[in-house]
Amino acid sequence: MEKYAEFCNTEYKGFTKHINVRWLSLQMAVERMLKLYPLTRAYFLSEGLNDARFVRIQQLYEDPMFEIHLLFYQAALPAFTTFNMYLQREAPQIYAMHGQMHNLLRKMLSKFVLPQAIRDSTRLTEVQYAERAIQVEDSHLFIGLMTPSEIQKKLDGGDITPGSVRKFCLAVRAFYSVTIAYIIKWFPLKEPVVRDSQFIDFFQKNNCDFSMVTTFIQRYPALLAMKDETLDKVNEEFVDYQTLSKDDIPESVWKEASETVDQEGVGLTWRMDKIWSHLGELTIPGTAVKRFPMLSKVAQVVLTIPHSNAGEERVFSVIRKIKRDDRGMMQLEGSLSSILMVKINLPGPCYSYEPSKQVLKDAKKATHLYNTKQL
Repeated sequence: MEKYAEFCNTEYKGFTKHINVRWLSLQMAVERMLKLYPLTRAYFLSEGLNDARFVRIQQLYEDPMFEIHLLFYQAALPAFTTFNMYLQREAPQIYAMHGQMHNLLRKMLSKFVLPQAIRDSTRLTEVQYAERAIQVEDSHLFIGLMTPSEIQKKLDGGDITPGSVRKFCLAVRAFYSVTIAYIIKWFPLKEPVVRDSQFIDFFQKNNCDFSMVTTFIQRYPALLAMKDETLDKVNEEFVDYQTLSKDDIPESVWKEASETVDQEGVGLTWRMDKIWSHLGELTIPGTAVKRFPMLSKVAQVVLTIPHSNAGEERVFSVIRKIKRDDRGMMQLEGSLSSILMVKINLPGPCYSYEPSKQVLKDAKKATHLYNTKQL
């Protein structure tokens, strides 16, 4: 393969393998394939191995539309990658998931449905996206910026026919249609917990009403047992919360809560758990009485609801790396849990950790105690 890289004047790099359980690997794999496309095409069309898998790959490279499909995937996958990265965040994100799911659905619709049809629908889930009459023409399908020029180049060179392009456009429509059908069927777009948790978002609070708060009070009575008169107080706190402006929260709090910033250091997204940590301690001016004592308890419950199972998947992945075949006798209540705890809670690589004097002192005591019990 390296000699083909030299022949094609391309820097040789290894392939990135897509793994089903690693959500973000598909986009990287496609991008790497496109970077290596000239040399891999030269390799598979020049070599003549009898291996069945080699022959299947060779047949793909013989089809001039193969590169077109890869270019389309390169353009389409970033939307899914962005959404997956939200799912993998460790900070609480339940309040943002309703908007993120609808944003993904809107993006998929806008790639092949007329904008007017999307605007005219009361809900995104009610757009009749399968009807050809409200879909854009083939020339306006979203297939990426590089794909149309590559299609035209191959048409001019006689490598593909207009019929191949029409078939490709039908496949693109099918791709988006299947994606939207999957989102509508499987995403919790109407789940009350996901929908009503939006009141936690400081910037969405004025688009919310008190019924969103009562959803959690009614759903978790063991955690939020409240009488009718208490509900009135919570309602008052909620209205007071809606009157807050961004300036009512110190800049230092916003700075600590900022998750992503632009090139000028201005915050773009914020961790609402940090904001509510401040609101929970906020007092009525001139008194020591907390301003949102009941509402902050509801917010605390909401923020403990996981927005995905990415955290659990990370734990399983770490366990597989710790308990290898040559460590099969590790017990959950013994070394396995201890090593797992260290790996989860230790920031950065282990070689960069410098234990404090107190930690070393406690470790010596624990070692002495252990050795004494073993005698």
